Amino acid sequence: MILDGIRAIIYAAGETAVEPVPVNPVEAVSSSAASGGDVVSSAVVSGAEVITSASDIGGGSSHVGTIIWLCILAFALIMIAFEFIRSRYVLSVTHREVVLDDLPEAFDGTRIAVVSDLHQMRFGDFNEELAKHIRREFPDYIFFAGDMGDVKEYNVDAFYDLLDSLGSDIPLIMVPGRDDLRIGGGTVHRNFRREVEHAGGLLLNNSCAELLSGKSKLYVYGFCAPLEQQEDLPVEQWDYAPVGEKDIPAMLGRCPSDAPVLLLAHDPSNFEAYSKWGAQLVLCGHTHGGIVRVPHFGGVFPVDSGKLFPEYTGGQYEMNDSRMIVTRGLGSTKGVRFLNAPEISVITLSLPESRKPVVEKVEEEVMEEKNENTMTFAEKAKSQAAIVSDWAKGEARSIRELLYERSIQIRDFFGLMFGKKRSRFAKAADEKKRRNTYVAPKKSKKQIPDRSRNGGRYMVKPAKRIEDENESFGTNYDTTMRTDLDDERSDLFRRVDRFSDDRPNKKRK
Repeated sequence: MILDGIRAIIYAAGETAVEPVPVNPVEAVSSSAASGGDVVSSAVVSGAEVITSASDIGGGSSHVGTIIWLCILAFALIMIAFEFIRSRYVLSVTHREVVLDDLPEAFDGTRIAVVSDLHQMRFGDFNEELAKHIRREFPDYIFFAGDMGDVKEYNVDAFYDLLDSLGSDIPLIMVPGRDDLRIGGGTVHRNFRREVEHAGGLLLNNSCAELLSGKSKLYVYGFCAPLEQQEDLPVEQWDYAPVGEKDIPAMLGRCPSDAPVLLLAHDPSNFEAYSKWGAQLVLCGHTHGGIVRVPHFGGVFPVDSGKLFPEYTGGQYEMNDSRMIVTRGLGSTKGVRFLNAPEISVITLSLPESRKPVVEKVEEEVMEEKNENTMTFAEKAKSQAAIVSDWAKGEARSIRELLYERSIQIRDFFGLMFGKKRSRFAKAADEKKRRNTYVAPKKSKKQIPDRSRNGGRYMVKPAKRIEDENESFGTNYDTTMRTDLDDERSDLFRRVDRFSDDRPNKKRK
């Protein structure tokens, strides 16, 4: 310890000379031994500290890795939860262009909005958000591909509210779905048909309509396969009867050949029979997009029991000269959708390139060649700048529309999740103010909206089918069966105030 003190004094003094201090050899030996012990013990302690600090560093890195993995897992779970919510409540619009070889020129650019499988789903208290999304696309027609009611809830009020919110200026055409038949006891209930007609719509139950524009026309057929009667099951569990190639002409008649034919059907599984009948464009729903969709593989689950990854779940399909578009629908009977947002399909009918006017194009190309040969460098530069400017404006417009659509989706999502919730009594008051009850007294002069015309361009009218000599439908289905349920379920299709007191009046004593 004395030597350590001496070294400290020398280090502090710097270059100052220090005379050696005489030290007793015995004391020096003892002191050196003590200092050596101290050095060894300090070395051991410092080594232990180094080892301890190294182990601390290794343990800290493992803790950091665990925290990172937990953060990634939490983020993944949050994103999965948001995707479940988005696939349930955030509407999406899909645009498709369909080229028909024999499409009349008057129908070039016709837009059709296809909505299917509402199943009592509401986007807004009165489905006004759904109506806004549909009207924002400026469709010429709105087609409903069935299952607008829900058999589990025995209710169709959400569909009636949608009809009110859509206004009265766009033609509506509907085909019933399986749940619509189940609620009606195996057939289309008379009150349901009345409500659709009172809203100005046209319900096609194995019948036909003509879309007219000037002297041109299109045929729209509505195919509805009957439910197969099963005595051991309630009517709520009845399924479609098998459909063969001969059954469709027996129910719809012969396919006309003087104009293009559009077929509106709920079930897409009979696409081969639809194609052989002669339909050029088939519009369907029913599959709910496969409930869960996997990118590049399509839908996973069928609506009913069956194999995974069914053939037709959503999108466009082709067979022979026919095309089929299957919309993923809006609701779900199982209450779950994943990577499968509710869909509104907007279809644009167009002429093939070979039928578009060519003379005008040739004249324009000749004029452009002449102008290019006579233009100066400045004029050419100005022309190229105009082309680039048009391209930039188009790109900016498309980006602006995309951002606008995404902003609407985000607003709708947060509005549904965190919007102000109104009480049941406030909603009842709104229903009394806004809901038009079609079950009105006989003296009421309710005017049925005229949807047969759309801006004077198109007109819709019922048409007669072309009779065929084929045999009748090959099942024992009877359209008049289960009439005993007709009166029991009549109230299910009426627009009544559900908050009124329907209890019988008691006489006062």
